[in-house]
Amino acid sequence: MTGAFVITIPRDNQPPAQLEGTLSGTISGSSIAYTLNVPSFAAVGASGCSANGTGTDSAATTSSTAVILTINYAPACVGTITSQATNQQRITLTK
Repeated sequence: MTGAFVITIPRDNQPPAQLEGTLSGTISGSSIAYTLNVPSFAAVGASGCSANGTGTDSAATTSSTAVILTINYAPACVGTITSQATNQQRITLTK
């Protein structure tokens, strides 16, 4: 499964940054391995900013999934969009 995905990052004294990309998942039994890709041209607010991430939910059900994505930001993002090169975000999807 694959779909559009937006990360909204709050920033002090500035409008939030929105990074648009795709989130895909590969299902195997009750596990879903997720991959996040935000290409550099889709990032708003920092030239050359991009992000990618991964995470696995090993207890997905037919009606919901929750995963902690480890998101890695390109150097152009650090100090403009985010203060850290890597962070973790909990994502919950419910049918």
